[in-house]
Amino acid sequence: AELGIVVAAVVFGILHFASVQYFLLTTILGLAFGVTYWVTGSLLVVMAWHGFYDLLIFLILIYRPDLLGIAD
Repeated sequence: AELGIVVAAVVFGILHFASVQYFLLTTILGLAFGVTYWVTGSLLVVMAWHGFYDLLIFLILIYRPDLLGIAD
C-alpha cells in the first residue's frame, strides 16, 4: 500500500506540473491525500480536502502565482 501511495502521489504531481515548486507541492499533497484515505477509508474526506485546496490554489494563482514559481 505504501509504494502505491508514493507512485500515485508522483503521478499526481506530474499531472499537475506547472513548475518545479508546484510539482513538489502537489506530490506532497498527493502523499497526504493517499495517507488520509489509507487511514480513514473515506474518499469523501479526501474529496472535500481536495476541493478546499483547489479553491485556495485558485486564489493564489490569481493573486500570487509567484509563490508557486509560476510567472504571471
